[in-house]
Amino acid sequence: MAIAFARPEYVGRSDNKNACCKSSYNSRSKIVDERAGKVFNFTNHGGNAYHEMLLPEYVDKKFKNAEGFSNEVERAEKRKDSQLYVEWLLALPKEKEITLEMKKEIIKEFIERKGWIKEGLGVQIDIHEPHDGEKNWHAHLLVTTRRFRKDGLGLEDKKAVDLQPEIKYGKVQKTAEIDN
Repeated sequence: MAIAFARPEYVGRSDNKNACCKSSYNSRSKIVDERAGKVFNFTNHGGNAYHEMLLPEYVDKKFKNAEGFSNEVERAEKRKDSQLYVEWLLALPKEKEITLEMKKEIIKEFIERKGWIKEGLGVQIDIHEPHDGEKNWHAHLLVTTRRFRKDGLGLEDKKAVDLQPEIKYGKVQKTAEIDN
């Protein structure tokens, strides 16, 4: 089983994006943005077959939910043009014999091969069912652009530039690879 395609894209404030809004939309949940005082509620959108937060073992459990996770991303990013997440869109197999459990395994293997959790990043996983007459299952991975601090209570001050995709002229040239 293979992922048909994987496309990374920055979620950034320069594009009027917000970490809490993006996390809320992908997870189809309600999130209060503590920094901006806004409420994002996508609970009535449906179609989210699976949601999980993956974090390094040492990270505080308060980041195991989308609200705590996305508010920490918003807190850590100070600039008006900050890159909040790298969002990976993954096309998943559409064959009926490929179960949701198998789809989860494919995604977790992809994340493990990238080494993000081992390297201190956090990942929000959301698997969406086909909608509006589509046939394709897909997943959204929201990957932090900063590592979690070793005390597990927040994100580091500096970006994890060694783990970011290389972008030229607005397009991804290559992604960072980590030796396993």
